[in-house]
Amino acid sequence: MKNGRHESNGTVEYYKDDKLHRDDGPAIIDNDGYKIWYKHGVIHRLNGPAVEGPEGDKAYYVNGKLHNENGPALINKFGKEEWHIEGIRYTEQEFNAKTKLASIKCFGSDTTKQRANQQTKSIDR
Repeated sequence: MKNGRHESNGTVEYYKDDKLHRDDGPAIIDNDGYKIWYKHGVIHRLNGPAVEGPEGDKAYYVNGKLHNENGPALINKFGKEEWHIEGIRYTEQEFNAKTKLASIKCFGSDTTKQRANQQTKSIDR
């Protein structure tokens, strides 16, 4: 059973219970400079890309699925971007509509917030 740090041909891998896993950094650092984050054998990273390439490639994964609610989930070194939420690919327009709708459901529309602020100000006077 593999546990801990293993190195071969310039690639470093971290394992826990025979699965790629690392709590405090990438579980794979390959000899080409790619860094890949895994949790319990599943490609995963919150608050950052789960794959970082040496020339700027980035891929955001959560629980093994391409996922980024804040922008493109895939960005290559040439600037090509793809938008994914929970593994489903969207056009940029579909992504923007979906994430805007989600933020309105979560936080209310800007108009609702403005009305609430105005009402609060009038109460404070």
